[in-house]
Amino acid sequence: MADNQEWRVSLTLAGVGILGAVLGSAVTHFLALEGERSKAFEERQAEAFVAFLSAFEKDRMSKNMRDQGRKTEAEELKKQYELEAGAAVRRIVVFGDKKVVKAMAEWYRRDNLQPCEETMNPELAAWKTMREALLREGQEVSDSDLAAVAGRSALAP
Repeated sequence: MADNQEWRVSLTLAGVGILGAVLGSAVTHFLALEGERSKAFEERQAEAFVAFLSAFEKDRMSKNMRDQGRKTEAEELKKQYELEAGAAVRRIVVFGDKKVVKAMAEWYRRDNLQPCEETMNPELAAWKTMREALLREGQEVSDSDLAAVAGRSALAP
C-alpha cells in the first residue's frame, strides 16, 4: 500500500508542477501582451499630442507671415495647419486622456462656440463609442466636452 501512495503523491506533485508551469507561462504571456498594448496605446496618444502641437505651430507661423505681408505663404501654411490639426484633434478625441480632452474643450469654449447641428449627433455618438471601446474605465468624457473638441461646437442647452 505504501508503494501505491508514493506513486500517487509523485504523480500529483508532477501534475501540480506541470500545471504551475503552464499557468505561469500563460499569465506571463498575457501580462506581456497587455504591456505591449499599453505601450502602443501610449505611443499613439503621444503622437497625437505632438502632431497637434506641431500643427498649432504652423498656425502661429502663418500669422507671423501674414503680419510680414507674405499673404500667399501664410494662407498655404494655414491650410496645412487646418488639415494637420483636424486629424490630430480627432485622434486626441478617440485616444486622448480625459484630462487632455477636458482641457482642450475649455480652450475651445473660449471661442464662443456655436450650437452643434443635428447632423453632428451620430458623429459624436460614434466618437464616444470609440473612446469607450478603447479606453479603460474612468476615461469617460462628457458629451459637452466631446462636442467642443470634436465638432468645435456647443451642445444645445
